[in-house]
Amino acid sequence: MSEATPEFKQQLRTAFDAIYVGQTFTFRRTFTDGDVALFCGVIGDYQPVRWTEVKCLLVLAHWHC
Repeated sequence: MSEATPEFKQQLRTAFDAIYVGQTFTFRRTFTDGDVALFCGVIGDYQPVRWTEVKCLLVLAHWHC
C-alpha cells in the first residue's frame, strides 16, 4: 500500500488542529467489494457466502461474520 502524500498529511494535520473537545463529526464512505475482500483477508475467511449481497448486508447489520 502506498504512503499518503505530503499534501494529504497536511490536510489531516489542519483538520485535527481545528477539532475541539466536545465537537462531533460524521464520517461516511461507501462499503465496496474491495472492503469485503480486505476484511476476509484479515480474518482469513474466504467462504463464498461472504460475497453474496444479502450476507454482506447481514454482516454489516450485526457486525460479525
